[in-house]
Amino acid sequence: MKYSIILMLSLFMGYGDIKADNPDCNGHTFCEGFRTGYPEGYCYQVVGCIKPVIPVCPIPEPGQNSWKDGYNTGVAHGLRDQE
Repeated sequence: MKYSIILMLSLFMGYGDIKADNPDCNGHTFCEGFRTGYPEGYCYQVVGCIKPVIPVCPIPEPGQNSWKDGYNTGVAHGLRDQE
C-alpha cells in the first residue's frame, strides 16, 4: 500500500514536469495556429461559408512548431479540403 501511494505521487509529479517541458503545452502552439488557420483556408473567397469541423491537428514537421507554422499549415489544409 505504501509503495503504491509513492508510485502514484511520483507519476503525478513527473507528468507536470513533462507537460512543462513540452513546447506544445505552453503559450501559442502549433495546434492553436492550425485551429485558427484551417477555417480561414477552408472559407477563403467563399461567400456565406459555414465554418467546417476542424480535423485533428497534424504532427508538425521538425523545426516547425510555432503558432505561425501551425496557422500556415491549417490554411493549406483548409484550401486543399475546400476543393
